[in-house]
Amino acid sequence: MRIHNSEPTIFYHCSLNFNQVKQQFKPLKKADVFLLISILLCSTVLASQFVGLVNAQADSTVTITSKGHVVGTDRIERKDDVYTFTRDIFGIIVVEKDDITLDGAGYAIKGKGSGVDLNRNSNGPSQPGCGGVVVKNVLFCDKGHIFASSNNNSFINNTFEGGGLDIRTGVSMDCIGNVIKQGRLVDCD
Repeated sequence: MRIHNSEPTIFYHCSLNFNQVKQQFKPLKKADVFLLISILLCSTVLASQFVGLVNAQADSTVTITSKGHVVGTDRIERKDDVYTFTRDIFGIIVVEKDDITLDGAGYAIKGKGSGVDLNRNSNGPSQPGCGGVVVKNVLFCDKGHIFASSNNNSFINNTFEGGGLDIRTGVSMDCIGNVIKQGRLVDCD
């Protein structure tokens, strides 16, 4: 069986004259090449900084020293013995100072191994951790940890995402007076 098409078949012929193309695209000047390389280099540097920032956030350690200084972030403001978050914190906060308040102001502690560590003491590993610390208004993400092998610490009005709260005590298991009040457990989205 033979099929006849009533519409005519049209073939297009295309030829390319490279001399005409060459005249339309002028060679790049040295300044143009320099500009192009500069743009590529800057975009590469910016991209690597962003990737480095994301990686650094997941593993960062913020320390409140025994002298009261905040080391490792600019996201915590100090007024007397009250340390207030100004943005989310990525990593772990190590507290080496007794009798302070760590106010999350509704911001989060995020990242792998994130949390608050009251175990470490600048006086040495054999000394008890910090006591009299109040941790309040913090959103603990990624199943945030609380390391507390010390006495009389309070955890008030905190929210714990990721299926639970993980409180770990250090070598000394005779911690007394530690209180958790008004805490909430929520599932992550």
